This record gives sequence, C-alpha cells and structure tokens, in this order.
Amino acid sequence: MQISKASSDLIYWQNVLFNKWSIKAELKELAGEYDLNFSARCRSGKRFILKVMRADCPEWLVDAQIQAIRHVHEQIENAPIPKFVVSSAGAGFELIDDQFGNPRLVWVLEEIIGQCYADSAPKSEQLAHAVGEAMAKLAKALCSFENKHLDRDFKWNLMQGGWIAEKLHIIEELSRRNIVSSILKDFQEIKSKLLDLDQQIIHNDANDYNILVKGTGAEKRTLSGIIDFGDMCLSPRICDLAIAAAYIVLDHSKPQQILTALVKGYHKTSPLMPQELDLIWRLLRMRLAVSLVNSNALATKRSYDPYITISQEPAWRFLEGTKISEALINARLRAACDMPVKSGADRIMAWLDQKRGTFA
Repeated sequence: MQISKASSDLIYWQNVLFNKWSIKAELKELAGEYDLNFSARCRSGKRFILKVMRADCPEWLVDAQIQAIRHVHEQIENAPIPKFVVSSAGAGFELIDDQFGNPRLVWVLEEIIGQCYADSAPKSEQLAHAVGEAMAKLAKALCSFENKHLDRDFKWNLMQGGWIAEKLHIIEELSRRNIVSSILKDFQEIKSKLLDLDQQIIHNDANDYNILVKGTGAEKRTLSGIIDFGDMCLSPRICDLAIAAAYIVLDHSKPQQILTALVKGYHKTSPLMPQELDLIWRLLRMRLAVSLVNSNALATKRSYDPYITISQEPAWRFLEGTKISEALINARLRAACDMPVKSGADRIMAWLDQKRGTFA
C-alpha cells in the first residue's frame, strides 16, 4: 500500500516526537505562515503542539519564546498560556534534520483546549472584557521580561508599520488603496506620540486565531488561552491592545461596543493613560492595513495558501463599511474608563451611550 507524502510527513514527525520527547501521539497539521505546526493527541487524552521551525529560523527566536513563557508562568499563577515541554535530554528545543536533511529547530508545548475566537460564537461583551483583562495581565508580566533580540526590525512591529508605503501598489483596487493610504497618513501623524511612550516586550499578535475560547452549545464562552509568542517585540503596550482590538471588531454587529468592553477589561487590570486611549483607533486601523498589505504581497507568491488571506475580507468589510468618528470613539473609550473627554458634544454623546448601554 502506497503512503501519501502528507502521511509520510506526519509519520516522520511522529517518530521525532516519540524519539526525542517520549511522547507517542497521532499528529494533525495546523495552519501557519512560516513554520510547521502539529496537534499531537495521545491515547491517554493528553495533547501537545509540536512546532517545527522554518529552516532559517535563528535559535534566539525559539529560546526567547521559551524564556518568555517560563517568565510569564513565574509571574502569573495558572497563566492562560501554554507550557513548554523539555525533551528527553532536558532541552527546551532540539535541532533535528527534516526529511530532506535540512536542520530544523523543534520544540513542544502543551496544547490549550479551546476554539479560536474567530470561529467562536456568540462574541459577547463579557468575553471581550475577559480578553482585555488577560491581555493586561500578560503585558504586566512581560513588562519585567528582557531579551535584547526582541528589539528588532520586524514587519509586524506596529511601530515600524510605515514599510507598507512602498507596497501600496500591490492593492489593485483604487478605492481600497486610498483607504490604506489614508490610514498610513493618520498613523504617521501619531508616530511622535508613540515614541514618547515607554516600551516593553509585548505579545504583539493577539489576533482572533491566537485567542482561544472554551464553551459549547448553551455554555457561557470563556477565555481559555492566548497562544503564539513568535511575534514578540519591543513596543509600547498600547500597540498590544490595539492589535487585539483590530480583530475583536471584525464582523461584529456592534464593533464600538465590543471594542469598549475589551478596553475596559484591560484598563480594569492595568490602568491606561488618556494619551494611550487616544491612539487605539488609529493603531487598530493601522494593524489591519499592515495585515492587508502583507497578505496581498504574500498572495502573489502563495495564492494556494488560504491561511495568508484568511482575514482579508473581514478587514475590508470593517474598513469600508464602518463610518465612525475618531473623536467620538476616543470620547467613548475615555468615558468608559472614567476619564475626562475633550469636548462638550463628545461628553454628551458618551453619556448617552452609557445610558442606553449600546452604540450607534
């Protein structure tokens, strides 16, 4: 009986998992932009994630993730992030040749059970509030974590998002290109304000596929975990919150309401400053712009890979269909966090929103 290439690959990495970690499990490949990721399920019910890094991945990147994960677990009891599993040799990761003789960094995490936020329903304010709280706790824990390599030039560092200026031509439709161009202009206007903020190591990728939710049927949906530390970098903490916000609002019937719940949850756990709140809306939109330009660029090379374009249409629907006053958004977020708003008109609107418990 002939074995398919996909099955052969799974068998190869199953043997690696058993030989190097003494874990016998069946593997299922997961989506990823650069690396190979497998869900490993044991007959005992235990579940792990086997991560096989791209061939040119530097050791510091894996080591930084392992050290950050260890640090967060030391800071937060029962932290909602995965734990890494040392190999049989006691190492955090192993250097292993793949089927073609290419050396690959391989490591293992305990799997957190849950459905990704993108596929979960309903997406309640209570759940968004919990995500905000968890993001704040994670940022507080990472505030005391240091790693020189994470002060890096990196396309996903929102502070460095200006790189998309040279790639705008990739967006063929003029109206969409103009939207992204406008977002970039707004971002450049707040760059000096961002540079005035303290920087720390942040998770930097709390998108709706890296936030896990538990609860099925009539059960209440609760946060079960935040995964994937591969995009960590040095940046103001408000960028972390804005990135989560960018995906929380997608395809939600009340985006302003769900955004406010997220921000309130964060502020309750780690108080924000007014100048940070006033940056969220532009940073949120900038993250979506960076994601759209990046996915369009990659799609020209890997059009067969649905992972690359998975958030494109929800992002366009939000940017094209959401007509919201930035001043009013800022006023609403300030009012929700019990901060003074900037003008009488905005103060009245924010008060009305609080009274009726919803947003137009």
